[in-house]
Amino acid sequence: MEEYPIIDLSHLLPAAQGLARLPADERIHRLRADRWIGYPRAVEALNRLETLYAWPNKQRMPNLLLVGPTNNGKSMIVEKFRRTHPARADADQEHIPVLVVQMPSEPSVIRFYVALLAAMGAPLRPRPRLPEMEQLALALLRKVGVRMLVIDELHNVLAGNSVNRREFLNLLRFLGNELRIPLVGVGTRDAYLAIRSDD
Repeated sequence: MEEYPIIDLSHLLPAAQGLARLPADERIHRLRADRWIGYPRAVEALNRLETLYAWPNKQRMPNLLLVGPTNNGKSMIVEKFRRTHPARADADQEHIPVLVVQMPSEPSVIRFYVALLAAMGAPLRPRPRLPEMEQLALALLRKVGVRMLVIDELHNVLAGNSVNRREFLNLLRFLGNELRIPLVGVGTRDAYLAIRSDD
């Protein structure tokens, strides 16, 4: 058996020393894991999300658009926030206070409802009609206690034509007004352009 020299790790914190002594494959696995880095803008975004989450229920709820370049940590901020308010299941009911759904690749109302229902784990009938999906989505969003709806990759709204974009933006307005919950859009600068296109 080959002897390895003992490496002086005294310059590391005790927790890091323990990690440095792990087998190579485990160290590599840990290095590749997601990490939260609480840089000032990320902490500011989390604080704004918390403010919205705690907002008292009223007719017109405030919303938020989290915008940044691709691979800049927007989805990690949302994931950190979602983990702070995790879903839980009681004996007879599930609670999902923060529901995160990814915007489909095109702004279709039906595809968005499918994504919304899938995010809640709802089974879908084959060839469901839009009114049924809408009523099911609204009922489930209320039943599971969604207090904030986060739509990641919102810039995908621009993939559709102007009619589809307008329908989708009307859908978002409808959901916010009907449920009286804050909506959070997450995406690149194109998400801002998509929202502004409705003015």
